[in-house]
Amino acid sequence: SLEYFNRLAGLDTMRVDDLKHLSRAYVEMRQDSLAVMTYERVFKIDSTNANMYGDVGGLYMRMKRFDRAARMFEKRIALDSTVVSAYVNLGMCLIVLEKYDKASQSLLKAIQLNPSYPPAHLNLGRCYIAMESFQNARKTFEGFIQLRSGVVNFPTSSHFVEFANRRSNLILRLF
Repeated sequence: SLEYFNRLAGLDTMRVDDLKHLSRAYVEMRQDSLAVMTYERVFKIDSTNANMYGDVGGLYMRMKRFDRAARMFEKRIALDSTVVSAYVNLGMCLIVLEKYDKASQSLLKAIQLNPSYPPAHLNLGRCYIAMESFQNARKTFEGFIQLRSGVVNFPTSSHFVEFANRRSNLILRLF
């Protein structure tokens, strides 16, 4: 149990900052389960830190626990509704969980907050394809290609651009 783990690790007497550092250390060591358990202890002490919910959501995504990840991103958004990446991550989780209407709402909110955020457009296009809303998917991917082509500043990570080129060109050929 979590309480037994906390006693063994001495976590029941640690300060919140120490627990946060320990959680981050577990993340760096790719000890996701231990990181989540440590974060859970932090949440019992301080449940108002929005960033921690985002961190744990990311861990759950990495662990392929998308239902739990979605709940963490929802809590993240409830505490701070201005973080675009939280809406995108929530949308990605909801796509995997096949909750497409909620996913599209989350991704549209991300685009509303930052219209030039490419991952929001890319994932909204994926969502529309899953919903078999191909005209909306096409419009979304065309917007994504516009962002990518220099109309708006676009991250220049060669790996991401190569992936985006393959994905968007393949999908646009379907239309």
